[in-house]
Amino acid sequence: MYIPEPFALNDRDVIARLIAENAFGLLVTAPPGAAPQASHLPFVYDPEAGSQGTLFAHMARANPQWKDFAALAEAGGTALVVFQGPHGYVSPRWYRD
Repeated sequence: MYIPEPFALNDRDVIARLIAENAFGLLVTAPPGAAPQASHLPFVYDPEAGSQGTLFAHMARANPQWKDFAALAEAGGTALVVFQGPHGYVSPRWYRD
């Protein structure tokens, strides 16, 4: 993913706060020879786990995307998680007739 230098984020405290405030992320995987898959999941970031910190999430076993992790690990691949900021649901009842 291309990230211009002015937008690069490397401060673990800022990263931890950003994820804590906007924990609903989009997990994207694309193992070799397979179609890309994406799932919205709630994440928790532990900045002390691992050399870069670690993201934790829960994915339902019924979601076939979980099978991508073994293929990615075998191929030395990576996954992408996108955190977009605040989110919410706008009810149709908020609009006038």
